[in-house]
Amino acid sequence: MPIPFSLALLSLLLVGADRPSEKLNPETLAASLLPGFVVDLQAEESILAEVNRIRGKRGLVKLRLNSELRDIARSHSSEMAKLGFLSHVDFDRRDLRRRLSVLRMGTWRSAAENLARMENRHPVAPRAVEGWLSNPDHRRNLLGSRYTQTGVGAVRDAEGYLLLCQIFLEP
Repeated sequence: MPIPFSLALLSLLLVGADRPSEKLNPETLAASLLPGFVVDLQAEESILAEVNRIRGKRGLVKLRLNSELRDIARSHSSEMAKLGFLSHVDFDRRDLRRRLSVLRMGTWRSAAENLARMENRHPVAPRAVEGWLSNPDHRRNLLGSRYTQTGVGAVRDAEGYLLLCQIFLEP
């Protein structure tokens, strides 16, 4: 039975970076999506636009889309959708720091991640961003002046819920 509108939110802030040791290739990322689990490009684009609109109103630099971060966010959203969980740690026990190193993101100063699971009804972006802004940790990530790059992943699960992952990076 579907749960009435719910927006589950988590936030994680990481500081520092490790030297990358593995490389996740595009074929691995593509294979991570199974039939019935669909990337929602419109949701990804609208979330980035809404975040940048909010940041712009506050005089903050707009976040630049980083396609590697987007791939990491999509992969994590896909795994959460397939396996039915919402967590900053993936099935292989990799946190955001480890997921960033797997794709050889190089050195970076800090990174943060906001997650959500929500009903897939429009408008998605304002509801997701409003939810994140209502929580101090998520708000700090979204409005962090040190972050200049981002990637958004939005994957619809078999029940129609959207699993969202937005990664923020300070190179």
